[in-house]
Amino acid sequence: MFSAELNLVKTEMQTITNMLQASEEDMIDLKQGMQAQAESLQHLQTLHSQLTTRVDLLEDK
Repeated sequence: MFSAELNLVKTEMQTITNMLQASEEDMIDLKQGMQAQAESLQHLQTLHSQLTTRVDLLEDK
């Protein structure tokens, strides 16, 4: 009886460990995705600034 309960607890602990590992992997993926989004946003902001400068220069001519 005790052995069966112990095995059940070990199985549940392994399930929780697997879920934690999957959550950690998901967090890493999310972090990488957020970093890519931040880089994309920075690039778009740079392009916007460059285009704004060009428009200003063309309007001044």
